[in-house]
Amino acid sequence: MPSKTALGLVLALTTLVAALVAAVAGATSLAGPTAITGSVTSIGGSTASVNGTVNANGSATTWQFEYGTSTGYGSNAPTTAGNAGSGTSNQAVSTALTGLDPGPTYHYRLTATSGGDTVGTTTYVQGRV
Repeated sequence: MPSKTALGLVLALTTLVAALVAAVAGATSLAGPTAITGSVTSIGGSTASVNGTVNANGSATTWQFEYGTSTGYGSNAPTTAGNAGSGTSNQAVSTALTGLDPGPTYHYRLTATSGGDTVGTTTYVQGRV
């Protein structure tokens, strides 16, 4: 017959394993959000519309486009980050870039932020506006 100490240890380990299984099962996502930068549409004058796709992967996520005349960007649109929710499917996003100067080449990318972690995608270069 096992000792009381051994039974207590087995009970403690069983409780710990059950708690870990419950924690993993209750986790909404182990992956962070994804962001895919899309194309530019509706180019005209000093504006352009940029598009992309965000997947929150189960965590509350916001999105923004960064843009500027270099890969240092310098501007964000929309000014207040858009809400991608906390779903697990791809969500199309778009916004207008305004105040662009005709002539320079603009760089832009879509970013998604969840829990303080920001992911960005490949920088795309758009020619003259």
